[in-house]
Amino acid sequence: MKKIETLNLSEEDLFSIKSITPLTAEVSEKINYLVKDFGTFERIKPQLDTLTYFQGKKIAFNEARVSFSSSGSTGTPKITPLLFSEVEKNSMIHGFGYSQCGITQNDIVATWGLPGILSSEFTVYLALKHTSCEILPIGEFNKPDRVYETLVKFGATVLLVMPSDLIPLIQFLESSGKKLNNIRLVVAGGEALRDVQKKYFSQYLGENIQFRSVYQSSESGSMGYQCAHCDNNEYHLHHGYQYFELLPLENSDIGELLCTNLWRTWSPIIRFKTGDLVKVTLGTCTCGNNLPRIRILSRMNSVTKLGGERFDYSHIETVIHNLNLDIADFQVQIVSDHKGKDILRFFSNKLFSNSALQNEVIEIFIKKVAKFDQQIRLGVIGRPEFYPYTATSVCKTATGKMKIILDQRGGGTTTIRGKQDRMF
Repeated sequence: MKKIETLNLSEEDLFSIKSITPLTAEVSEKINYLVKDFGTFERIKPQLDTLTYFQGKKIAFNEARVSFSSSGSTGTPKITPLLFSEVEKNSMIHGFGYSQCGITQNDIVATWGLPGILSSEFTVYLALKHTSCEILPIGEFNKPDRVYETLVKFGATVLLVMPSDLIPLIQFLESSGKKLNNIRLVVAGGEALRDVQKKYFSQYLGENIQFRSVYQSSESGSMGYQCAHCDNNEYHLHHGYQYFELLPLENSDIGELLCTNLWRTWSPIIRFKTGDLVKVTLGTCTCGNNLPRIRILSRMNSVTKLGGERFDYSHIETVIHNLNLDIADFQVQIVSDHKGKDILRFFSNKLFSNSALQNEVIEIFIKKVAKFDQQIRLGVIGRPEFYPYTATSVCKTATGKMKIILDQRGGGTTTIRGKQDRMF
């Protein structure tokens, strides 16, 4: 049978995990089935981390099967083999999320992205089926003028798109003086949709444009969605499809979100570490949903060290906001020189051509990052460097996701802010 997803949980972790999903009789039954060969769910041992195989239900292969891959933006891409019935179940749940985001049968939904090697993107079409909308596939990324003409011709009302994929179209609208006034809703996925992006995009879309996001991963499937009443980075969860738990930080009510897909039997996903740092929100939402929801605070790996001092995405976000930088023309890479000295490299045409703005960036970091100025003077870290933003100078993942911050120390590329499927 197939290998269980790596748990990577210590003995101490196992006793500190807190349940988020209400433990109903149905949920308990599914959990016990998934782990029946390993004892009770609460007693899964760390030695399962390496090479454990599911010994439960024997699968008679009388139905189609499919294998998907994650993008590998946080490490080695992971392969997830599924029965097609499991794909369809996930698509139904994901389609419910699209409906709760606001997609209706009256909408014409332009959806970016077409299936590639081991890509799960075709499941978007299966999910949209459950909204009864009209689907308008968009596969052209390098011809925004043609995309614009297609959206206008067919009267598209919703854009279902990864934020970085939308940027070329918005840049075309900006340069040509055009707008897509008929677009009433943008539903994002694959990356976080940040406030600076919303502000930028909304200038060229419908007057009352609204933004929502869905929450999912290639490994464990659909996890949540935003209704009309959710705040930024707040999500309802698909309780009953997934079993959600919190692995708290020490002495804290926030922690990493863990999920167990209750409907996977061929290749179970048990206590999958999402990499997202979350806070649980209780109480009834204005939409009427009274089940626990989450607020995503950051990626677990969004905090790194620069010259031995704490450094995270909030410092870069301050630069973007204070200097009104265009996120379509911005990336930061952390590198080490031949002597091991950490250096921040800013790729931005606006910064590259303006020494006064470069000085402002340095001043922001002196105020925000502990000992930043002192470390530069002592030679612990290098002075920030500024480069033009070009197609060859910046980095994307294999699936085309643009990363705002990349840690390239040690010879590889580590995304500081970003996962799958979902964040930066």
